[in-house]
Amino acid sequence: MIRIYTPTSTIIRSIVAILIGVIMVIWPDKVNSLIITVIGAVIMLPTIIALFAFLFAKTQEAKKKSKTTLLVSLGSAVLGLIMVLYPARFISLFTLFVGIVLVFAGVMQTAGVLKYSIQTKSYWMLIMPLAVLITGVITVVYYNNITNMMLVLIGVISLLYGVFELLNYYKLKSSIKRV
Repeated sequence: MIRIYTPTSTIIRSIVAILIGVIMVIWPDKVNSLIITVIGAVIMLPTIIALFAFLFAKTQEAKKKSKTTLLVSLGSAVLGLIMVLYPARFISLFTLFVGIVLVFAGVMQTAGVLKYSIQTKSYWMLIMPLAVLITGVITVVYYNNITNMMLVLIGVISLLYGVFELLNYYKLKSSIKRV
C-alpha cells in the first residue's frame, strides 16, 4: 500500500504551499501570467532536448530515434509556445487547477488529522483543512470569475495550510513519541 501522508512528503508539501502562498499574496497580478509562462517553457523543454539529440546524433540509428522523438514532441512544443506567448488565455485553466489542488490538499489534510483530532478532542485542528477544502471548492466553482482578491485569499489559505500542516506534523510526531 502506498502511503501519501509520510513525514518527508508532509514537510515538502508544507514548504511548497508556504512558498506558493507568499508569492500569491505579494504578486497576485503577476502570478497567473508568470506561472503559465513557466509551465509553457517547461512543456517546450523536451522538444528542445530532442532537437539537440537529433542534431548531435552520431549514428544513423540514433538520428532515426531522435527524429521520431522530435516529431512526437512538436505538438507539446507548439502548446508550450502558445502558453509563453499568450499566457492570459490559460489563466482560467490555471485557476481551476489551483482550485483542484486545494480541494485535494484539504481532503488529504483532513484525512490526516481527523482521527487524531477526534481521539484527543482537538477539533481546532480541523479548522484549517476545512478552510482549504472550502476555498478549493469555491475556486473550482467560480474559476472563470476569480479576481486578484481571490488569488490573495488562495495565497493566504495556501500559506496557512503549509503552516498548519507543519504544526500538525510536529504535534502528531510528538504524540507518537510519547506513546
